[in-house]
Amino acid sequence: MGFIIVTELPGWGLILCALVGALFTYLLYRNSSLKTEVSPLVFKILQGARFLLITLLCGLLLGPMIKTIVREVEKPILILAMDASESVATNDKVKQQRSEVLNSFSKIKDQLSDKFDVKMYSFGDNPKEGIDSNATDKTSNFTKLYDNLDVQFVNRNVGALVVASDGLYNAGGNPVYGPSRLKMPIHTIALGDTIVKKDLLITKVTFNKVAFLGNSFPIQINIEANQCVSSRAILTIESDSLNVYSKSIDISNNNFRLTVPVLFDATKKGIRNYKIKFAHLENEVTYINNEREIFIEVVESKEKILILSGAPNPDVAALRQIIETSPNYDVKVEQVSTFNERFGDYGLVILHSIPGINQSINPILDKLKSSGTSMLFVLGASSDLNAFNALNTGLDISQGSGKLSDAQAVISPDFSLFTLEKEISEEIKNWPPLKSPFGIYSQRSNIYSLAYQKIGNVISNQPLIYFNEQQGQKTGVIVGEGIWKWRLADYSANENHTLSNALILKVIQYLSVKDVKSPFKIFTKSTFNENENVIFDAELFDQSDNLVNTPEVKLTLANRQKKQFQYTFSRTEKTYTLNTGILPVGKYSYKSEVKLGDKLYVQQGEFSVNQLQLETTNTTADYQLLRTLSSRTGGKLFESNKADELIQLLSNDEDIKPVSYTKKKLEDFINLPALFFTFIALLSLEWFIRKRSGSY
Repeated sequence: MGFIIVTELPGWGLILCALVGALFTYLLYRNSSLKTEVSPLVFKILQGARFLLITLLCGLLLGPMIKTIVREVEKPILILAMDASESVATNDKVKQQRSEVLNSFSKIKDQLSDKFDVKMYSFGDNPKEGIDSNATDKTSNFTKLYDNLDVQFVNRNVGALVVASDGLYNAGGNPVYGPSRLKMPIHTIALGDTIVKKDLLITKVTFNKVAFLGNSFPIQINIEANQCVSSRAILTIESDSLNVYSKSIDISNNNFRLTVPVLFDATKKGIRNYKIKFAHLENEVTYINNEREIFIEVVESKEKILILSGAPNPDVAALRQIIETSPNYDVKVEQVSTFNERFGDYGLVILHSIPGINQSINPILDKLKSSGTSMLFVLGASSDLNAFNALNTGLDISQGSGKLSDAQAVISPDFSLFTLEKEISEEIKNWPPLKSPFGIYSQRSNIYSLAYQKIGNVISNQPLIYFNEQQGQKTGVIVGEGIWKWRLADYSANENHTLSNALILKVIQYLSVKDVKSPFKIFTKSTFNENENVIFDAELFDQSDNLVNTPEVKLTLANRQKKQFQYTFSRTEKTYTLNTGILPVGKYSYKSEVKLGDKLYVQQGEFSVNQLQLETTNTTADYQLLRTLSSRTGGKLFESNKADELIQLLSNDEDIKPVSYTKKKLEDFINLPALFFTFIALLSLEWFIRKRSGSY
């Protein structure tokens, strides 16, 4: 780092200040008695101090500026990333390799710290700074690692990325095609073993998470046996500690595959657990993948959802596909012109571009409002805004010219009706904007905005998704069309529709749930994955049907062993929320209590935490993927014990160089602290000499 200071003061100004300083100094000291009271040397010092003081004061009248030029040299950044998923800890050999890589990373940091600014990360479910000594993550997601590095080191001098992994991934996109935007060489360190070892495993269990009381439901079990020829496997299924199924399987070759279908009856309402397992064979590479536990919720019936549209639209197909991913709903699509059924048979009616221009459907809307069924409006290009305003949904859009504007979604931090996953709030910023009606937005009554409109670079107070409730009837409005684009963007980024589906299903769930006739309500999912935070939301209404959150809400959680855990809800703006964190696999029951006035309200329920075994399904490393990843980015593949070769390659890489940055800063000369102390010193010097000589 270096500094260069340049004074922005013209030359004629300096000469003028010096002349004025000399003139005033001469006039002040021409007939001064100090000539005889002090020595000639001291008198000359006083003259010089006074000259300098007057010259500086005159110079300040010209408003001089100080230009500071700072040059900084940034070392190239070297990123070391370690796979922290379960697949790199399945046996002793892989653990030994991982230990070698950890030592190699320490060696790289020690030997290359002079040339590089070394950063270390672990990745699996989510990337995090530092090296995780335990490999316990349930998924391998390279995409999240790339996204995190892209945000953290945008426009930085990143020299190279070193990734230690077995090449296996089961979440996010293909690692080979993700890092193009990072623009850096990626060197890979190979973990795991490419030799197929002896292993009997359950690769997949296919089942419906929801079954209906009185019906039969299937469970399909896919099994594999590698290098287990002439062995006999015993497959059993237990439910509530009772053996309900058993099958003996003869393994006929070293690459054995079999699908076992099993059918059970749903005889009891609630969450049922089934533990599927194989008896251990001798010398298997791991026994973790020999078991799988699943949970199935037995309910009485599906909730019916109706989608009414004024005309064909890709949003209608997208909404149908999203709703059909949940086994809790039975969805039906109808044109408004041909629909003649009872609205009371449905838990939610979605109206796309209804009311529309040139559509006379007031009688249908009147029947819908009188039925008490929840409604979700999706506004679009053909929506009749005047007719929509007359529905009293809590928002008016006036002076609309029929034009549409691009409205990006920004999740409201104050939304309190239910909780969204953090990933949705972050990812939705990258999704395409909806086509929203242009006009003046005015709020007529109290509404709950889930998302606001971002127009260009400005986040407005215009709602994009909001909710309202009047006389017990829930209403939701999506102020724009183009939901189908959200699904495409989600799939493009993650190779699945998980986040876009979750957002819409949250909206559907809130609107379709039948309110219990109680002022106290608890909202939560019936199933969670074992790497997912368990979240509860709660609402409490006073006697005037106003949301309140003054009383304390407690929750008691009990696992299968009847062990209890106590929690207290946190307060949001008007409601409550509780995040219990990640819970072990199993079936849980909960009981929540709150006292409002002199009345005690209680809500109870149950949920399950499902097992994820994605990391133990495949135990054979994929070195080819790592080799391809390195070659496409200009990197190289290394073995886990070849740290010296990697260090030498990084040290001799001429393409990785420091970067020099220059920053210029202008500052008023009068603001310099040194100037103030100079004035004080000059004045103090003259005062001291005059005082000492007896002139004061």
